[in-house]
Amino acid sequence: MPERDTRAPSKRPSGWWDAIGAGASLACLVHCLGLPLLLTLMPAAATLLDVPHDFHVVALAVAVPSSAIAMARGYRHHGVALPALLGAIGLALLCLGTLSGAPLAVETGLTVCGSVILAIAHLRNWRLQRRTRSKPAIDGGCSQGA
Repeated sequence: MPERDTRAPSKRPSGWWDAIGAGASLACLVHCLGLPLLLTLMPAAATLLDVPHDFHVVALAVAVPSSAIAMARGYRHHGVALPALLGAIGLALLCLGTLSGAPLAVETGLTVCGSVILAIAHLRNWRLQRRTRSKPAIDGGCSQGA
């Protein structure tokens, strides 16, 4: 009969990286959708709120490592590759939109899609980590030489 592992669940896999990644993805989505809408509704604000392209490059420079860390930690914890795959697709779309020099409408479309996919990846990763942390580990007796 399998014995239960009585060790406390590891607190090492933290959801902080996923929270940062999901928050950054949400901020990007609000920025990509909200700012153009605001500027369309308020033409006078367009001259005051010009966001330089460097902002997008800096945001991408934060998104890539924080997402990579979150996805790698999550995969090591729960062993499910789907969040990392979705995260890579989301980041690729963000990179393409930010760095390709595409027209504004194409850039916005790519970054919005990338942000949504990346946010979904972070949420899925976070849920899988929570689910595997709350399940008791069961040791099949292999570690005891049985």
